[in-house]
Amino acid sequence: MARISELITAKAALVQDEFVRIQNGTLRKEDAKNVQEMIQKSQAAIFGGRKSSAWETYMSMFAGGDQANMDKLCPPKPDPNEVRERARCYLVRNGRCSEGTTPNILNTVEDKLD
Repeated sequence: MARISELITAKAALVQDEFVRIQNGTLRKEDAKNVQEMIQKSQAAIFGGRKSSAWETYMSMFAGGDQANMDKLCPPKPDPNEVRERARCYLVRNGRCSEGTTPNILNTVEDKLD
């Protein structure tokens, strides 16, 4: 099982690669699958809220298909740990940032959800 922080870093690298390719003209923004997915899913999660299916869909990008990771990202019961709860919020918010900040998606998340 991959750690959540490793999966976040891998997704951020894909997004950053597409941003660089957009900037140098080798990829059209509308063809940047990872960029569009990150923006659309994070925005839907923000608008849908913590208990929405959109939130779960966004978080699933960082679970690696592993139910244990998914349970950490979207706990089936309320999580009394405020540090992890804040990290989840930052992870959703950071996904909606711009190309300059996407590589920093782990900011304030670090390994708090591993």
